[in-house]
Amino acid sequence: MEDDRAKALLRIIEKVPIFNNMGAENVKTVLQLCERRTVQPWDTLCKVREQSNDMAILLSGLLGVFNAENRQLSTIQPVALVGEVGLITGQPRTATVRAIQQSSMLVLGKTAFDRLMRSNAAICLCIYRNVGRTMMGRYEETEIQGKALAQELTASDEQLHQLHEEIEALRSGQVE
Repeated sequence: MEDDRAKALLRIIEKVPIFNNMGAENVKTVLQLCERRTVQPWDTLCKVREQSNDMAILLSGLLGVFNAENRQLSTIQPVALVGEVGLITGQPRTATVRAIQQSSMLVLGKTAFDRLMRSNAAICLCIYRNVGRTMMGRYEETEIQGKALAQELTASDEQLHQLHEEIEALRSGQVE
């Protein structure tokens, strides 16, 4: 039974982009460094502007991402990472993350992560390559969203200009 759970967990973790193409043995090495944690609804995993001391792999449940004003920005579904960028860069957290539902996760602390990166070149190279790909994907997604917003802004500006012209025409008595 325990072997079946370990295999299922391995299959789940291999779906996480940061561990793509790492190989089962290297993923097992990472898993051995993780601590399993369960959080209850509204428990806080991390707070905006705090130091990044760990990353988590969400196995089940649902997490919410909140800005400094406590406005929910998004949700995090299972088989996703939380905190990987801050763990790698050493930058403070950019958002607060809270459990919306009871959630189960694997947590990898900074000390264990740093030791792993120094001691295993294959894992280090794979993780950094995958993080680079992930960040590039996020950048491209943000760029697409930015272009869409720019188009919406242009359309709104055109509508505003048209309304302004109609108001001026009404003021000057050109429209009945």
